[in-house]
Amino acid sequence: MTLPLPSCRAHGPGLDCAALVGRRSVRLASGTDRCLMVNAEPPYEGYDMGDWGRIEVLPADTGSAFDAHLGEPVLAIRDECEQMTGRMALELDFPSGTVRCESYGGELIVRAVLTDAP
Repeated sequence: MTLPLPSCRAHGPGLDCAALVGRRSVRLASGTDRCLMVNAEPPYEGYDMGDWGRIEVLPADTGSAFDAHLGEPVLAIRDECEQMTGRMALELDFPSGTVRCESYGGELIVRAVLTDAP
């Protein structure tokens, strides 16, 4: 008997990470249920949430862990999932380095992965 793959109860299993290899554009977000949402699509436009205000989608400030890899294709992906929550972390390998994205407490954390290689 095979166990089902870990899946977010609100968003389903999410995108198969293999679909990101070779892409130059990836959309990441942290769900309110603490899962890490990943799409192989460009960012969407901002939208109005009525009484709760407006959501603005803006370019990231400079200094992001992705800055050094802009325009590079994704070479490989590794993800980490939890049975009840779904995807919680993702590492994206680029020709010039690796970036780790995590959903922690509902916040999206993006950081460069440092290696010991010269």
